[in-house]
Amino acid sequence: MGYRVILYQWTLGFDEYETAFLYANDFLMLLFLSTYFLSLSKKNNFISKIILRKNSGQENKNLQFTIYNLHLIFKSQFSIKAYKAISTKSQFFRSLMSQILKPLCFEDIGLRNIALSSFLFFSFITIFWATFPLLALYNFIRLLLLVFVALTISALLKAKSLKLEVIFGILASLAIVESLIGFLQFLFQHSLGLWWLGESLVGERIIGSAKIIVEGGAVLRAYGTFPHPNVLGAFLVLGLMSLCYFWLRRPSERKMWSGWSTLKSDMVFGLGLYVVLVGLTLTFSRSTWAIAILATTILIIYNLFINRKYIIQTVRLTFLLLAISYILFNSYSVFIFPRAQLSVNEPAVTYRISYDKLGLELIKNNPLGVGLGNQVIYSVKNNIYKESGMNKVWEWQPIHNMYLLIGAETGILGLVSFLLLVLSLFVKPKIQKLNYKQNINLKKTNWKLGGLLDLNFKYLFRFSDLDIRVFMPKLMLLSLMFFGMTDHFLWTIEPGRLMFWIVLAMNFAQE
Repeated sequence: MGYRVILYQWTLGFDEYETAFLYANDFLMLLFLSTYFLSLSKKNNFISKIILRKNSGQENKNLQFTIYNLHLIFKSQFSIKAYKAISTKSQFFRSLMSQILKPLCFEDIGLRNIALSSFLFFSFITIFWATFPLLALYNFIRLLLLVFVALTISALLKAKSLKLEVIFGILASLAIVESLIGFLQFLFQHSLGLWWLGESLVGERIIGSAKIIVEGGAVLRAYGTFPHPNVLGAFLVLGLMSLCYFWLRRPSERKMWSGWSTLKSDMVFGLGLYVVLVGLTLTFSRSTWAIAILATTILIIYNLFINRKYIIQTVRLTFLLLAISYILFNSYSVFIFPRAQLSVNEPAVTYRISYDKLGLELIKNNPLGVGLGNQVIYSVKNNIYKESGMNKVWEWQPIHNMYLLIGAETGILGLVSFLLLVLSLFVKPKIQKLNYKQNINLKKTNWKLGGLLDLNFKYLFRFSDLDIRVFMPKLMLLSLMFFGMTDHFLWTIEPGRLMFWIVLAMNFAQE
């Protein structure tokens, strides 16, 4: 899922975080965006002719008309006929400003859009004082590409051109495949040669491979086609939630036993859940185990006690998950017990504490940030790692806390913007004052800060109002945010960034 080639290295020797890559999925994302905007363009040519013929001021405000006029401007074909179709230049300007924001779900200037725009702005300006400006520019382009993909997916979901079930289906299917690959890697204790899918070269005797120690011997953890077992674990949590969604949404489940008619469906989904839980187990990622348990517990409590629409399916799902967990615990207990033990003195804990302290120090000394993607190289150049007692090259890694890492690279304002962006998906604005659709005249728009931040915090506790189609993307996002507290892959590693922005896209569409 992460096949790539090196474009450029800013330092001697290979370093993951000081290198520009071209990923296979870059072509897919660009093709996706191109197809979307070309389809809009073709549609606009037809609609714009009708609009010009009608010469109606109301139609002049729609997306198709504006894009068509931009097309004419760039080709120097802005005719008198087209100009007369717009009553005044100011009306066209106001229409243009509103429609620039509307194509990708920017119809209203609410908290989410202000936060996202601010986050992109603060990320961009760090290029000018970054240690390696081109590295910062490269990372900003990657960020911008992911944002556009997320907003486009959100727009398609809102327009019902793309169904949420399709995304859940893809996540569930890929999670099953990745779990099978991870199982074979664990079984053979080496990679399977799937380099063309981005599989890492790993093995029990290969230095740098993630392993656990069991009875004095090293055991390779499951990678799938991801660069680290923790990244695989996060993806499998999304796959697990997707399978749970389909299990709960089956309309035939209205009683504890529905007869043999649903036995085939039970077997298919039950087998899928079993395979994904095997993969989750074999990552031997303690954070993944904890978050998977927390997410499923929240889902079960939500459906049993708050939104009781799927109570029968939830009871059956609970027993199924408990049965699978019991089987897996008995099968892999020799590996689970050593891994389940956690000590504050073990390296996994002490290093994270050291990285967190380093992050806080960077934010304190660089309130505007050190540059997008520049945290590692900045810390190396300024001997910050060595001052923290990290003298080995392999210890020079990004801060293992996504929030501190974002704050260190984009500054305090960048971190605040990012947190507001996530908060806006859980806290519903009471009213959106800045609505171009209702307030075309910007002079009459209410710019009071209180209007923007007039938030309805009761929305956080009104879970009973949320359908499972709305609740599940929020639960997925919450799960990833927990991953961000102990790791950095959602910000620094391409597969992690992809899953994060896809989950954001699903939440954008729910507003």
